[in-house]
Amino acid sequence: MLSTLTDLFNVRIGAAKRAAFLYIREGTLWLLRSSEKLPLKERLEVYRGEGQSIEEMLSEIGIEKESLYYLLSPGLYFRNRITLPFTERQKIEGIIRYEVKEYLPDPEGDYLTDFYTVDTEVYSFSTEKEHIHTLLEELGSYRDNLRAVIPYDTALLYAMKSLVDDESYVLVDIRASSVYIQCVEGLRIRTGIRVMGDGVGDADGSRDELFRELRSQLIMVFKTANPSIVYLNVARSGEKTGERFSDLLKGMEISYQEVPHYRYERSLQGSGDIGAADVLPLYGMIQEVNQTAGRVNLLKDEFRPRMKGYVSVREFSIVGGLLLILLILATSGLAIDIRTRKGQISLLRERVRALSSEVYGDPSVTLEESKVQVSEMEGRLDSLKTQTDARFSCLQLLKELSLYLPDDVVMEYSDLIIGRDRIKFSGKARTFSDIDRIRQELLLSEYFTDVRVSNTGTTGSTEGFTVTFVFDIDVVEDLSGGD
Repeated sequence: MLSTLTDLFNVRIGAAKRAAFLYIREGTLWLLRSSEKLPLKERLEVYRGEGQSIEEMLSEIGIEKESLYYLLSPGLYFRNRITLPFTERQKIEGIIRYEVKEYLPDPEGDYLTDFYTVDTEVYSFSTEKEHIHTLLEELGSYRDNLRAVIPYDTALLYAMKSLVDDESYVLVDIRASSVYIQCVEGLRIRTGIRVMGDGVGDADGSRDELFRELRSQLIMVFKTANPSIVYLNVARSGEKTGERFSDLLKGMEISYQEVPHYRYERSLQGSGDIGAADVLPLYGMIQEVNQTAGRVNLLKDEFRPRMKGYVSVREFSIVGGLLLILLILATSGLAIDIRTRKGQISLLRERVRALSSEVYGDPSVTLEESKVQVSEMEGRLDSLKTQTDARFSCLQLLKELSLYLPDDVVMEYSDLIIGRDRIKFSGKARTFSDIDRIRQELLLSEYFTDVRVSNTGTTGSTEGFTVTFVFDIDVVEDLSGGD
């Protein structure tokens, strides 16, 4: 059964592509659909699914081309903190998987790792690749829509960062049969503890055992950290547990308050059993996805999302300055080239007229012969016109090349040659996988028929290893066939 809550939030924003944010908690599927980019333009739609698969829920809601972001539940990933003598993200990415191996249950296992940094501290999150395989199987036909897999911890961190001013606090997320305790100091996730309990809603021994465990965990947290306040996020399904937990905090003389949901909540009237606290992690996912730095995405390596074939405003802005400079430099040369081509066309036309006069004035030349000669001259005219076609100008091909180069891949160019039917450029990149990604995304352009890579190799320096490359791109001769 699918429960729906629309118009839950009232947040402003500009136009953006649609996205769906999804997670599973205690067997319940939660989904929030909204604009992908902040600030939000329209109200958010919240859905809850019971007794159905992820693919069935997405199909029932009507998800089609929306980007999907999935929240990975606690227990499906491992969190570690290490200190490094450098802060460059590229260097950290090169070593992080090896640095955290000894802290994982199976050092020889197959893991995916991503991280965020605060000063020289690196906060890493690792999950087994098998979990991602399972998720993709559950998504079925929607697997290509998946853009990111985000840990539960970081989603809560960014949700609270957008709602409160405190940098040190304890967040207690209470559900029907589990409680999650997150301790944050200076925007650093110090602790993430999940306490499970059977029969939480019943006044029996298992419920008492749960609260004994919660009390012990809170005592440990306050001994090792100095949070200024405790925030409670009590889902509708965990209201009874939330009441007793409030009494527990009062007995321990710990001050607390509820998460200020009013800052994003518009109205819950008529919403049934869906509350703003239920979707706090989904709200945090939106905040994290829109971070330019510090976001964590465990969809890495062979699971990296494929390009969808569209260009974002951010990509335009990155190459805008370069294109403006190139336009200024090339305008004078382009004008001279156009004038030259026009002069050649005029000269050919004069020769065609002279030839026609000669042909029709000389009876020794037959009509068929004159038609052949005229056709040959017109073919040369068409060839010259094609060379001045704006669709295949050097600026257009440069723009097409820029639009399909991924903005998150670090490259250094050393040479660039643009011809009418061929582009060739060389340089350096960080890894062989980056070069392969560049090739795959360039093939998405309708202008490029083939992209070849040659002369790849590695070089070493004090700043790390780089991979040299030479890209050889064939340009399509005619785009009319794709209209």
